[in-house]
Amino acid sequence: MEAFWRQVCYIRRKFATKKLVFLNLDETSIGYSLMPQAGCVTAEHGRQVPFTAKVKKENHRGCFTYVAIICTCTSLQGKLPHYLLGSRARLTKAVMRGQAALPQTNLKVLAQQSAWNSSPCMVQILEEVAAVIKSVCSAGTQGVLLLDCAPCHLTPSVLKAAAVSGLQLAFVPASATHVAQPLDMAAFSGFKKWLQKEHRSLRSTSPDGLINPLAWVWHVMQAPRSFFAAKPWKAAFAGVGAAPQQEMSSLNASIRQLMGNPSSLPDDSKPKPAELACMWPKKRCMKHMQKLL
Repeated sequence: MEAFWRQVCYIRRKFATKKLVFLNLDETSIGYSLMPQAGCVTAEHGRQVPFTAKVKKENHRGCFTYVAIICTCTSLQGKLPHYLLGSRARLTKAVMRGQAALPQTNLKVLAQQSAWNSSPCMVQILEEVAAVIKSVCSAGTQGVLLLDCAPCHLTPSVLKAAAVSGLQLAFVPASATHVAQPLDMAAFSGFKKWLQKEHRSLRSTSPDGLINPLAWVWHVMQAPRSFFAAKPWKAAFAGVGAAPQQEMSSLNASIRQLMGNPSSLPDDSKPKPAELACMWPKKRCMKHMQKLL
């Protein structure tokens, strides 16, 4: 965690003359069916009852990837793009034609070979996020993007794309995302509950209890505005030590306990290669990171 904090403190000093906007990008999976399997026991009106629901066999397993982005600037949050990644087997040509005909939102739906995020996809995302920051924020604004150490975030092409786009990257240690990443700490749990509510609403209005894939995509397309832009995220960033003006009193309890209740943030000197090496996944060659970061 100290290596992460040192990154952020150094970035604050490096861009002391600019207005900093902190952002966090992360992926989460969305199952094809958000309902529990038939036969599970669920709670209903204070009693336990067996759960039964009609779910197509092909929906029992498999998921989309939702790429979410939150930030410390409320005026920017509603403009940021989000992404839904799915396989072409699920996001068929018919579904994609139907989605393109719908009123568009900030969610971009991408049909790929697989539903996993990838380095080329990350390059596209970084370029589009940087373009939105430049169009919305005033001159002199510097975007600082927090990422975890997923393999698709660590390639040289991703770091080069960030440098070309003017985005400063800061990486959360591989073993600390559960306490140091704003989306994991404050957003994804509520997001999944919001999705389940939308899923139940669609099921309740369906004559046969099954959900049309295009109707579900349309509901997910509302997430950037209806969920993510409806909440302020400044406190989530301050809680992990990644805010434009950081105070020790705003750190969350999990980080305080992990770090042994520190009394001050690390100094703002440039992180050394040995310090950065503590953050990367074990047995992964990361010699390119120091230069590109």
